[in-house]
Amino acid sequence: MDEAEILKEMRLAVEAEKLSGEPVGWRENSGPDQLRLTLPLDAGGPTRATARLEFRATRRNPDRDVSATLVVTLVGRDFRAWRMDWRPVHPHTNRVGSRDVKGLTVRTGVHDFHANARLGLKRMQTQDLPICLPFEPEPHNFDAFVRRTFDLLRVAQTEPLLDPPWSPTLF
Repeated sequence: MDEAEILKEMRLAVEAEKLSGEPVGWRENSGPDQLRLTLPLDAGGPTRATARLEFRATRRNPDRDVSATLVVTLVGRDFRAWRMDWRPVHPHTNRVGSRDVKGLTVRTGVHDFHANARLGLKRMQTQDLPICLPFEPEPHNFDAFVRRTFDLLRVAQTEPLLDPPWSPTLF
């Protein structure tokens, strides 16, 4: 499968109406402070890809520094297709892209598939979706962040997502 076909399948998965599956609960990710929740998605429709949402949070940062990444699996490989970062510890500054986004500094923002696909598949993946667009108004809590993520990705939620097990006093 060539790059154009992979990008087409990724676009179809991003744009499709999706149904959420049963979430795999919050688990430690790469360390005791790093948390991850995986939510399988049914993208249905014309795509040959499967999709899932991966939520990441840190245990010591309640209601901040959370991301949701749409991962598309195709031909046995995972491709990051879209991401939303909510209240990250450090802002993101676009180092690539068109004149209107290059140099733009964003806190809560969306790493949009369409903006990043113009860079090509290799740069999208090796630079971790480097173009971020501002998102306003900023969601006021985790539940609002999840709802906005689902709205933007056209996900119908079938199961509630529990807040991350935040414990700010542990660290």
